[in-house]
Amino acid sequence: MINNKKIGLALGSGGARGLAHIGVIKVLEANNIPIDFIAGASIGALIGSAYATHQDIKLIEKTFLEIEWKKILHLSSDLSIFSGGLVGGDRVKYFMESELRCAKEFSKLKIPFAAVATDMSTGEDVFLTTGNLIEAVRASISLPGFFKPVEIAGRHLIDGGAVDPVPVDLAKKIGAKFVIAVNLEERGCSYLHAEKGSKNLYNNVYSAARIMQKRLATYSSAAADILLSPEVGRYAWTQVSEAKKIIAAGEDIARQNIARIIELLNR
Repeated sequence: MINNKKIGLALGSGGARGLAHIGVIKVLEANNIPIDFIAGASIGALIGSAYATHQDIKLIEKTFLEIEWKKILHLSSDLSIFSGGLVGGDRVKYFMESELRCAKEFSKLKIPFAAVATDMSTGEDVFLTTGNLIEAVRASISLPGFFKPVEIAGRHLIDGGAVDPVPVDLAKKIGAKFVIAVNLEERGCSYLHAEKGSKNLYNNVYSAARIMQKRLATYSSAAADILLSPEVGRYAWTQVSEAKKIIAAGEDIARQNIARIIELLNR
């Protein structure tokens, strides 16, 4: 029996590693843990917005398990290199509406949801809670250099993971009293990849970026009541092909912590 605490999910950024969010939600559902609020950054906003629309985690899982590489290439072919990014995003919007069946407006959601993005002019976090849901999520997933920024209310917005990769404070701001956070940057293989050699330029830049992101995610998630850190660090942010294993990692970490979650909720 769960008491009437308002439960929020803070779903973190991390590219394909964010498919672990699906596994977490599956286990929460299986144990009758209600989800009253969802806040998401980047991939967390994508999956969170879909679930907030229809609460059908099986549909979301099926979509990512069955997605074909030609569809991924199709999504990535919306080139707009002279508009601040490689991908314009129109086909991503189509994917959200047709495949994930996301609502077009925040007002149509079954669960209150918020996305975080970053104002590229000021570096401030921007909380998106009303209006066009698809545009808000597009802003939250706009990885710099890959997706072009999204303009909302005169502000040019990029990936929310740049400032708030695990939006615990946002979940509380929209009403959650007990926050379950999913940090995708905490566990897995070494960020330094020293075995590959320190003279590899790409490896060094990538490792430095991951170290900074890990530190920021640790700070961002500190106020969570429960912090789930699935073992997904070995996967690159593009490895959608490993969806089954990544989803399973989310299920594993949620099962390991479900007794603790229920205990805290019943205090």
